[in-house]
Amino acid sequence: MKIQKKEVLDVLRLLSNKINERFGDEITLGSQDYYWQMTLDEMYDVQQEPKELMIGQISDDWSELKRLLIDDDDAISYDLVRFGELLKVLKYSSSGIW
Repeated sequence: MKIQKKEVLDVLRLLSNKINERFGDEITLGSQDYYWQMTLDEMYDVQQEPKELMIGQISDDWSELKRLLIDDDDAISYDLVRFGELLKVLKYSSSGIW
């Protein structure tokens, strides 16, 4: 499967606009801080049961992402995983809003 980079960025922009429209200056995520996590290799190998589940933490992910506001050259590819987890809990917290 191939995805056009421009379309990905357009979708990100659209979702960013929706977040801006639907939420106030602060977003309350509720009590969902910890979540189940597995390695990316295990996540995308649906033929095998995951061998090990780990625990992730949204507050830790957000703390790591906020460092990019100080130095955007500090970005690493794993920040996409952290941002994805933040989007998941944002969706969970906004059920029924949009």
